[in-house]
Amino acid sequence: MKKIIALLLVLALMISVAGCGGQTAQKPDTKPAEEVQKVTVNMATAYAEGHINSDAIKKFKELAEAKSNGAIKVDLFLGGSMGSEEDIMKAVTAGAIDGQISGGIPINAYATPFYFIDTPFVMRDWDHIVNVWNGSLGQRMKASVEAAGNTTLVAILYRGYRHFTSKKPINTPEDLKGIKLRLPVLPTWIAVWTEVGASTIPVPLGELYTALATGVADASEGDLTQIAGFKLNEVQSHLSLTGHSISIGLISFNSKFYNGLNEKTRSILFEAANEAAAWATEQMKAKEAQLVKELEAKGMTVVEPDKKAFYNKALPAIEKLFKEQYKVATPVEVQGY
Repeated sequence: MKKIIALLLVLALMISVAGCGGQTAQKPDTKPAEEVQKVTVNMATAYAEGHINSDAIKKFKELAEAKSNGAIKVDLFLGGSMGSEEDIMKAVTAGAIDGQISGGIPINAYATPFYFIDTPFVMRDWDHIVNVWNGSLGQRMKASVEAAGNTTLVAILYRGYRHFTSKKPINTPEDLKGIKLRLPVLPTWIAVWTEVGASTIPVPLGELYTALATGVADASEGDLTQIAGFKLNEVQSHLSLTGHSISIGLISFNSKFYNGLNEKTRSILFEAANEAAAWATEQMKAKEAQLVKELEAKGMTVVEPDKKAFYNKALPAIEKLFKEQYKVATPVEVQGY
């Protein structure tokens, strides 16, 4: 009986194996290692050679090509050779250019309610900006830019505090009376500086020097590498250290291009962009004071203005912007980051 039972068990096992095609258990499928794609990335900026944005994008090229062992090639178009910041931003959205390094313009264009992050007299310092960028407001902001502008914000960098240049000392808001201040083509900035007391002249970045040299504008505001990079010391005699905002740089890509890359290639671009941004941030922090000395040595008179007076004068415009445009948060919520 035992032999019969054993034979029946063997027979059942044989039938079972036959039903499975007579195959033994297979090893789990293993996917081949993903390779970095061979791709050329066209990156543009309106910022001139010597500006921290141009330095950062050069560093990005170096890192991306090295990390990919040459599989990724980065072609750079610097100094506005592909147009103004607005032109480049639109070209990235359309996919005519793969990526860019800009100021905060993509946020202003595609996520306007979050543009407080780049508005004068709102953010305290760089750490404050980083906290917002990495927090829930920052995540919503990036999602909005991608949805509306087909643009993926990948990295943010510190370009330094923004200051004021002019042909006479600017100590208080009262000194702005009658002065034509060149500003980027940004209605929010125009609203703030108009409240402070300036007559504002919106001029694209590429026309900044010419506007000051020809008298279209009397004064400008910007970070120190903008002031030095565009050689504004040649057409402006005074540098007032208003520190009215913290200038940011953004490295971003056309979303369709970026998301169409495989994960390994995309991760290399992400890492290279963030490492380049961190490098540029440290470079800027290290040389900010030195740039002031260099501009002074080139003939600019450095002025220490009444910063509190400027802030108080701007406050009504800031509060109005939060009520009418920056509705995603309150000033108190933003200051809590």
